[in-house]
Amino acid sequence: MSTRITGVGIVSRECRILAVVVIVSVTAAPPRGRKARKMSYNVIQIDPRPASKDAMIELLKKNSPVVGIEFTLPALAQYIESNIDGQHIPGGNGKPAIELAMEVELPAKGTTLGVVRPDADALGAIAVLNLRREEEESGFDRISIGIGSVTDSISKRVRLIAEHDKFSQGPWEKGSSNLSEDQLVFRGLSAIALDHKLSLDDRISRVEKWLCTEDCPGLGLSQEDVLEARAKAKKESTIQVIDGISVIESRNIGATELGYQKSPIIRNDAFRFQGGESHVKYTICQWKEGYINLPAIVKGLNEIEACGGTWGGSKTIAGSPQGVSSSLLMDKLVSIVKSHKMQ
Repeated sequence: MSTRITGVGIVSRECRILAVVVIVSVTAAPPRGRKARKMSYNVIQIDPRPASKDAMIELLKKNSPVVGIEFTLPALAQYIESNIDGQHIPGGNGKPAIELAMEVELPAKGTTLGVVRPDADALGAIAVLNLRREEEESGFDRISIGIGSVTDSISKRVRLIAEHDKFSQGPWEKGSSNLSEDQLVFRGLSAIALDHKLSLDDRISRVEKWLCTEDCPGLGLSQEDVLEARAKAKKESTIQVIDGISVIESRNIGATELGYQKSPIIRNDAFRFQGGESHVKYTICQWKEGYINLPAIVKGLNEIEACGGTWGGSKTIAGSPQGVSSSLLMDKLVSIVKSHKMQ
C-alpha cells in the first residue's frame, strides 16, 4: 500500500496541542481473504455515509431486530433495539463494547448485531457475544459469570483490548513513542479488524481466535506492517513548530503518531473510507482526560458541521462524520479546540 500524507496543526506554548495530517492518496493491495467459521449471530456493517442513509434503513429493517455495537449514528438509532456502548452515548459508563459484552444480557437468538466502525473493540465484542451464546447453548455460560479456565484466558485478552481502546494512558512524556508489547498486539489486531479487503466474518473469526488462543492468522504480518509504518514515518516525516503551528509532512500514515512527541493532544486527518473516494477526516484526541473538554468540542462542532453527518466519540477521542469530507476548515477547528483547553 502506498500513501501520500501532508498536513498542518497547532501546538500551544507548552507544546500541548495538536497535529493534523491529511492522506492525499492511497493505493490498496488486491483483495484477500479466508473462510470464516459460522457465527452464532448474524452481523451487518452499517455504512455511515449520508448518501447511504436510505439503503441502511432498509438493511436495518430487513435484519430486525438489530442490537448495535457502538452504534454511533443518531439518525439511524430508531431502527435498532438497543446499543452496547459505554463510551459514545450521553451518560455512558465509559466501558468499551468488548468489556460490556462480557456482562450484558445476551441478545436473543435470531438477533442481528449491527456495527458501524469494525475496530478491534467492536469486533471483539461481537466475538465475545458469539462465544457466550455458544456457551449458553451448551448449557453453561461460564464467560459472563466469571469462572473456568476459558474465562480466565479470555478475560485477560479482553482487558488488553479494552484498556487500549479507551486510551488508558500513564503520564505523558514528551518525545516518548516506543510501543509496548501489548500496544503492538492491539495495533496489529486493529489493523486486521479494519481491513476491508477481508470479509467481516473473517475478521471477527480472527479476533475471536486470538481471544481464545492468543493466536490470530495474519497478526505477525500486521504487526510488522505497524512497525514498518512507524519506522518510515520517523525517517520520512518532517515536523516543524512555527509560530505555534506544528506542520507535518510525510508519505506514511505512521506520521500521525509523531505528533505525540510534541504534544499529548493530537488531531490527524483524511483517508479513503473502505477503499472509496479520498476525503478529509479529522480526529481530535487527547492523551488522557483533562487537557481539553472533548464532549463540549463535539457539541460545538455538530452545531456548525454541514456535511450531513455527525461528529462523535468519547472523552478522549472524537472524529468528524465518517465516510465524507467535513465541511469545516482547519482554522475553525483549531479555534474551537483552543477555546476548550482545560490546562
